Amino acid sequence: MIYKAHLGLVSCLHWLDDDSGFISGGWDGYVYTWTLMTDKRNDQELNNPRYPFALKNFQFACVANNRTASIDKPEAKTVVFASGIDKTIKKIEKGVEVQRYDAGANISQIQLMRGGRAIFAGIAENDRPGSIQVIRFPFERIFEIQAHSLPIERLRVSHDNQHLYSAGQDGMFGIFTIVDKDPSKKDKEYSQITQSDEILIEKQEQDKYVQDIDHLRNQIEIEKQKKEASVQQELERKQRKIDELNSDIENKKIENDQRYEQLLDAKREMEQANKDRLRDLTQAHEIEMARRKQDYTDKMDADQQRFNELQQAKDEDARRFEERLSELTLHHEKIIKELDQDQKIDLDR
Repeated sequence: MIYKAHLGLVSCLHWLDDDSGFISGGWDGYVYTWTLMTDKRNDQELNNPRYPFALKNFQFACVANNRTASIDKPEAKTVVFASGIDKTIKKIEKGVEVQRYDAGANISQIQLMRGGRAIFAGIAENDRPGSIQVIRFPFERIFEIQAHSLPIERLRVSHDNQHLYSAGQDGMFGIFTIVDKDPSKKDKEYSQITQSDEILIEKQEQDKYVQDIDHLRNQIEIEKQKKEASVQQELERKQRKIDELNSDIENKKIENDQRYEQLLDAKREMEQANKDRLRDLTQAHEIEMARRKQDYTDKMDADQQRFNELQQAKDEDARRFEERLSELTLHHEKIIKELDQDQKIDLDR
């Protein structure tokens, strides 16, 4: 059978692990997924190629697929990792690019670990040695190791994820040991030995085991019944305790309600007594203020009258003083004149 779709040279092929088809990439910028089977459910031949992906003026160098995942997850067959001349790794799902990783150098080969936890990318630059980049999903570079003095031509991962094989233009073939830091996943994903589900024993031994199993089951049932009875008794005891506590809570609630009503009545009586006392004090204060105001007014009137009387007495004393002063002044002048006359008479003599 011949599969035709590429318009240029086919540069890379990747066979699906379940033998249902393969993936191809070419210098025409196309990546195709091919199917070898016929869909028996619909009795129609599947269209080939499926999920085409194209880039204009582009050349693909390598394509890869998570082959182990495609066995357990058929939809994983539609996920393709491809590298080319733009120094990136593209994650393509059903013909659509969903993610891209920039390697910073031309990548000639990409290989995925079984289980899809890491990618190995071979560098192919003419002016630098060939190295291998170790990339962890989702596209996180862990480290880069120097593998060849010239560009890398081929990379392969062993079926058990134990070794990585590389070949370069320098004529060297390298074998690298892969150290998986999660051995539990490793044992789970790559164990190829299936243990038997049956154990062969003699009939007598089997009967003895059956009797032991029945005996143990009976003991378990008895213990279960005892346990259930004990649990039931404990539940009843706790239920009685709960009822007693609920009764105490209800009695306390009634007592507290009564106490609250008593305190509320006492509060109301105290508030009324305070209001009456405040009213009486206010009235007494007003009466006292009126009395004091009247006393003050009377005192002011008496003081004003006393002031007027004193003012009149003062004026009368001042008038009398002026009159007396005038009389004394006239008398003094009269005496001075008499003395002057007497002095002149004495001088004339």
